[in-house]
Amino acid sequence: MQKNYDIKIIENNSDPLLNESYKFRYQMYCVHDKLLDYKKFPNKEENDEYDKYSIHIIAIDKIGKIIGMLRLIKHSDLIFPTVKEFSLHKNVGKIDLNKVVEVSRIIVAPNYRKTFLLIDLLKTAAYYSKRNNIRYWLGCIEIWFYKTLTKLFGSIELIADPKYCFNAMNYPFLLKLSEVKSNLKKNNLLLYFLLKKYI
Repeated sequence: MQKNYDIKIIENNSDPLLNESYKFRYQMYCVHDKLLDYKKFPNKEENDEYDKYSIHIIAIDKIGKIIGMLRLIKHSDLIFPTVKEFSLHKNVGKIDLNKVVEVSRIIVAPNYRKTFLLIDLLKTAAYYSKRNNIRYWLGCIEIWFYKTLTKLFGSIELIADPKYCFNAMNYPFLLKLSEVKSNLKKNNLLLYFLLKKYI
């Protein structure tokens, strides 16, 4: 299928595309979906202290406009946002945190929400993770998105009770990437054949 967008992996914090992604995040989170208070971002850019410790995966259409993104927060001196919010130190304490990333800021522009863009973003994140010896994805998601992901990828472990945070009721999860391929083979053969070389 011909795609009318490209996906870039941004590892350099000085990349000018990052500032554009912060503007995109502001438009989606503060203006369109109203998940965050726009008054907290007077420069109309939504970013935080985790961005400089993150890999940014950004989808751009053929005229250079950002249409989707996600970020992978790497282990650093900062505590992962989900670990801090849900007090999950015991849950992840036995895992080598250098092999964990937190998946966050998953955003797709409204006119691309019924396309394969989300899958392509996750596929790219899985490809990056595989190449960089990342074994686990950590994060928290709303129940509708949890159901969507389980339909796509099979069982995803929820590691604590949900709570209202980040402006929604969220469920913390830990996904062992080595199990994704076998789950896909059992639950979603079409997606398995599409993704097997990336995961």
